[in-house]
Amino acid sequence: MVTPNDFQTALAGEPGNYFKKSLGDPRRTSIRHIEEAHSAFGRANTRESGGVERQQRTLIDTSNIVLDEIINGSRDCLLIATTDQPEKFDPAIYRRFVEKGKIINIADYWENPENLSEVVHLELIRHDIRVGFPDDVFCPTTAVCMPPQDLHQAVEKIYVIFDERTLKVIPSYVRKLIDSVIEIKSGFRPEYLDDSLLVRHAFELVAKNSYGDLFGKVVDRMDRHLKWDEYVGGVKNVFSEMANNCLSYGVSEEKGVVLNGPPGSGKTFLVRAWLSENDDIHDISAGLSALQDPMNPIDGAVENLEKLYDVAKMIAPTEVFFDEGDALAPRRGASGGSPSFAAYVYAPEKLQRP
Repeated sequence: MVTPNDFQTALAGEPGNYFKKSLGDPRRTSIRHIEEAHSAFGRANTRESGGVERQQRTLIDTSNIVLDEIINGSRDCLLIATTDQPEKFDPAIYRRFVEKGKIINIADYWENPENLSEVVHLELIRHDIRVGFPDDVFCPTTAVCMPPQDLHQAVEKIYVIFDERTLKVIPSYVRKLIDSVIEIKSGFRPEYLDDSLLVRHAFELVAKNSYGDLFGKVVDRMDRHLKWDEYVGGVKNVFSEMANNCLSYGVSEEKGVVLNGPPGSGKTFLVRAWLSENDDIHDISAGLSALQDPMNPIDGAVENLEKLYDVAKMIAPTEVFFDEGDALAPRRGASGGSPSFAAYVYAPEKLQRP
């Protein structure tokens, strides 16, 4: 396995040499798994001449050489690249995989109910729940058994639940959802998935188990020891109407708002006052420090932001609050500027009551 830590070096280093070295002796038959492949194969900004861009160009050049060695047979290696950001690949490198290899989008497989059924089945087996009828070979009378039609019914309900939250159907989410339902109910039946409060509670456990550190940093961290009457001014009625229509009634096209004003004008106070009167609404309060990843300053922050929205969808209804939003999404320069994740700060499609 080759990770970015194996070839990313200080600015004075040559990451291409470290990358080639990490792939081992070309004369020995091997399988090499490149994790976070967009880090090694990512396109370089040709308009930038900084140290980071020079490093990326050396990585691309070396990667092309290595791929040529594999294609012409001088390197006896099967190369497996995994990534969740294929759009960042250098076009020439991506074309090599298309022409001489294979591109597989794993997410497509989970759109097939038969494949997802196997995921649910495995999680049920882990909890000693067998699929079949009593006296079957795999379902003795001494075991807890579930009829096959119940499994198919559960899978259909799972697709609906994930679609309502605009969540991607990811095996880890599905297995943790089943595990959480079993933990709460001490068993599993497909009709449990019709209970919206149960599903909401189960998804809260999924969010905590999937993103424990991030969950602890951003969820339900706002001070709610306020009364609505403490905030004066008609703006609170405008804000309250928009928030209630969006989160409680689902009748509003408005899913986000920018509160601007000088320091001390009551921006954060307004949000806290509204939340204090709405105990059933979760809050996610995110600042730049909560999203930054010291090991991966740019891509890591984007990944954390995407995780944050997944958490928000799991524990909906949720109000996502970006304090000092200008720090999270600064304006890019005329020439493109340094990379930022401004484009990723968007209002989720459906943060409404399940």
